Amino acid sequence: MVLQEHLPISNIKAEHVAKTIAIARKNFLFADTEAGAEATARAFSVIETARVNGHNRHHYLSVLLTELPNAVTADDIEALLP
Repeated sequence: MVLQEHLPISNIKAEHVAKTIAIARKNFLFADTEAGAEATARAFSVIETARVNGHNRHHYLSVLLTELPNAVTADDIEALLP
């Protein structure tokens, strides 16, 4: 007996993931130092983590950049995570 798997006709989800990676790769070309590349990678990580957790990325970044300077303890920072 052969089990049939149901595969989606469209690969749009895979294309969106590939596009995100391709755009990030292009942006890394402008990070001319190791520190710049690391900062860019951290920013993309925060943005993608917010997206995966269902947050509006623009709103989340706005709140994060507003509240982060007021964070004093590790608990304050952890409360801002998506």
